[in-house]
Amino acid sequence: MIFLSWSNQKDPIAGTWKGTSLCQVKDSPCHDEIAIYHAVKAEGNNYRFQMNKMVNGKEVEMGETVFAYDHLYLGGGNSRLVSFKLPSNVSTVSNDAGMEGGAFAWTRYKS
Repeated sequence: MIFLSWSNQKDPIAGTWKGTSLCQVKDSPCHDEIAIYHAVKAEGNNYRFQMNKMVNGKEVEMGETVFAYDHLYLGGGNSRLVSFKLPSNVSTVSNDAGMEGGAFAWTRYKS
């Protein structure tokens, strides 16, 4: 996922994330699309994500998930422009690192 923007600079996750989701494994159920994720802080280190995609100029719900992390790696899009202090368990990484990690996860867990 290449995130172009997010809307909350006080929390590295909470807010609205919008960007381009480009498939790295072409022989898969994946489709290139514009994705919009709405993240809300939940209890502890948990975040609730409402994951949507753009279809004909409108947001369409894909699903909701709860996400927790020990160490968060922010990459892609404008993550290199993060100018506010991140918590010690949050790091920015190159766009390539994010793409490689996503492709690795897909190939590793593909049935």
